Amino acid sequence: ELTTHWHKTDRELESAVAKEKFPVICLDERGQELDSISFSSFVFKRLEEGGNRIVFVIGGAEGLPKALKQNPKSKFLSLSKVFEKV
Repeated sequence: ELTTHWHKTDRELESAVAKEKFPVICLDERGQELDSISFSSFVFKRLEEGGNRIVFVIGGAEGLPKALKQNPKSKFLSLSKVFEKV
């Protein structure tokens, strides 16, 4: 099951992430770079931690809010390496 939520403001996004009970993966160009195999393992571990649910956060053109980047619950990944051979 895939659910999509759109948050119009940084504040709404930050609030939603703070309330989230599942693991949060933020996609950010400055995040940890993993190849596709490492990315798969990383996501699988998070699925196990979250009872088969995870949350992906994608920021707008300006990137992710600063407060979200300081949230210890969030893990940051860059997809650059995953798609570099595509």
